[in-house]
Amino acid sequence: MPEHPPADSAPSAPDPRLVRRQRWGHIATLTLPVAAEQLLNMTMGMVNAIMASNIGKEAVSGIGLVDSLNNLFMAFFSAVALGGTVVVAHHSGRKDQPGANAAAAQALRSGTLIGLAVMIVVVSLRLPMLKLLFSGAEHQVLLYGQDYLLPTALSYPFLA
Repeated sequence: MPEHPPADSAPSAPDPRLVRRQRWGHIATLTLPVAAEQLLNMTMGMVNAIMASNIGKEAVSGIGLVDSLNNLFMAFFSAVALGGTVVVAHHSGRKDQPGANAAAAQALRSGTLIGLAVMIVVVSLRLPMLKLLFSGAEHQVLLYGQDYLLPTALSYPFLA
């Protein structure tokens, strides 16, 4: 028959090394997808610039301008998504599954609508916006940037 500890004894504390290892495992599980997404975004910008280098330095410069703008929008979309995640986690922590589901659906709708709104504004005002933000750039660079901004801006609703 197994021995049971006395009823008045306190449970032993977990091994701090095990707790630390588990914590790092949880952090890595959460961090790796975000890091992979950022690496993919940077890689796509590099690949685009490499392909544009066959066209000329103006095309590479135009892509660089647009990629800096895209990075700004991606940070904004990530912040919106993070806010939605916090609300969903709040409901999940309270064991409110219907509330978590509703919050997730609302976050998805909000992100898509925000992405659509940003896309419409950016597509409509591509060249004036680039001229305003990058007034010192050569006209040909801005034209290449405008051409590159169109397909990337069309992806905003899917990225948001």
